[in-house]
Amino acid sequence: MKARDYLIGLITTQIQRTRLLLSCVFLLLLVGSGCSRPYSSPQVSVVLPPNGSTRFDGLIDLATPDAKIMWTHGVCRTGYAWVRSRTALIMASLGPSASVTDGPTRSYSVDNVPNRLIAYNKIFRQEADGKSRVLSVYFLVWSSMMDRSRLALRYDWENGYKHASLNRTLKRFFDECLVDAVVYLGAKGPKIRSGMQQAIKDAVADPVGGRVTDGLGFVSESLGSKIMADSIVAAAQDLVKHVAKARAFFMIANQIPLEDQADDDDTGPAEGRSGVGGTQLPDRNSSALARMLVKIRAARSEQLTSRRPDDKITVVAFSDPNDVLSQDLKSEFVRDPNAHVLNVTVSNAPTYAGWLEMPDAAHCGYGGNQQVINMVVTGSADRGETVPGDVLAFSCIPADRE
Repeated sequence: MKARDYLIGLITTQIQRTRLLLSCVFLLLLVGSGCSRPYSSPQVSVVLPPNGSTRFDGLIDLATPDAKIMWTHGVCRTGYAWVRSRTALIMASLGPSASVTDGPTRSYSVDNVPNRLIAYNKIFRQEADGKSRVLSVYFLVWSSMMDRSRLALRYDWENGYKHASLNRTLKRFFDECLVDAVVYLGAKGPKIRSGMQQAIKDAVADPVGGRVTDGLGFVSESLGSKIMADSIVAAAQDLVKHVAKARAFFMIANQIPLEDQADDDDTGPAEGRSGVGGTQLPDRNSSALARMLVKIRAARSEQLTSRRPDDKITVVAFSDPNDVLSQDLKSEFVRDPNAHVLNVTVSNAPTYAGWLEMPDAAHCGYGGNQQVINMVVTGSADRGETVPGDVLAFSCIPADRE
């Protein structure tokens, strides 16, 4: 019996050593094979119109000479550190002639709880080619509305269990970040949209340089794209008539295709769907983005302005192919033949041996990718170089995020 136990123990020990050796060899191969960024130079592709241009204007081109920009964040706990990070990246894009000052900050109550949504206003000024242009950017922060849900799940990753370090990080990411989408798509969604609508309404009424500006654009990150589109679709007509002036929508870490599935299981192409008797069903126009554009077009057509109702609207979606939480756009999610719709494919972090790009860096690295912000601010003509931004922008769940 003792001999058998000894033999079993010896074999078990040898198996464990072999596993450890193989793991070390795999790690050495992984590190030794290096890393790459397949899309270190962003790739622009056109969705609509067919054979359309891959060039597009940036936010600064909306300023004639002034423009207002509504910019909202995505999943994960977010505060003023996010505003600081985006402000620094925008300043880097605008160049040394740019300056920034603080505008009014507004806070909004939800369910009689104060400061549940905060709008931070930053006013950027650029002097270039003898022209002075102003971007009044409103950073809309709704994250605190999710705090109770995040706290309820904290026990799941902050406990005495032995977690593999990567798995614990992913578990925390799910519990602190993906919970935002679950909460928004539930009963709290209408309250969040109501707060967003009020913040946008107040912002568009603000004068810039002593006048109400005409240029308007939207930038949204991750879940923020769904929130922004839904808020406009559900908005009253007095707000939509102002939003109808918007000429550009930039969606960073685009999630519209994913989150549309919560609204209607018929969203998207007709292929694979059949009706009674196997008849092919038509494509649906139920995408949040498509419904938003329809509402904007309708509001434009009702207004007697110098713009024609068929004026172009630019929609640019940024995604990293290794970001498991973002998708590019297809025409069925837009359904606006007059829109200029483009996908921009980027690499937010290194891919190791063609095997792994860290999931949190892939999803939360857009804000640390100076190329992305350059293209949002100055358009496709000035892509710049990949320059690391604020380290806060790279991590979804840093310990010191405000």
